[in-house]
Amino acid sequence: MSVRAAAIAVVALVACGKSDKAPAPGSAHAQGSDEATGPVEIGPASSMLGEALFVKKGCISCHSIDGSAKIGPSIRGVAARALGGETRFTDGTAAKDLIGAGKLFPEVGDYLAAQTLRPRERVVVGYPPSAPAFDDILTKRDMDSLVLYMQSLD
Repeated sequence: MSVRAAAIAVVALVACGKSDKAPAPGSAHAQGSDEATGPVEIGPASSMLGEALFVKKGCISCHSIDGSAKIGPSIRGVAARALGGETRFTDGTAAKDLIGAGKLFPEVGDYLAAQTLRPRERVVVGYPPSAPAFDDILTKRDMDSLVLYMQSLD
């Protein structure tokens, strides 16, 4: 099955009311069961799936993809801004000081995932702390897909 077909199948399953929460560790579903108790992960992470999730989860309501201002920072260039020192937090730290070997986030993708999963831990200057947390909602593949999508817009 192609990655595109897999992404469409996942979106269709989720749209039909299936939960897209990560299965509980040790559950039959987490071990690869095809029971209807949770998501069936089809195919690898992809930026195309990330784009679909960005829309489906409502991220696009607050974050633009063209660099324009909205309630939250635009995801266009988000990784470059973080690495370049433009992204600063209300606690006075800068994203670039947290990213790299031996730091809190070894790679910029780790930083993007953490900001998506727990956005109120580090609030970007100039934006309200209003983004919802996704740490109990997204599967690892979904998060990896969102990171790939965000990085594709740099």
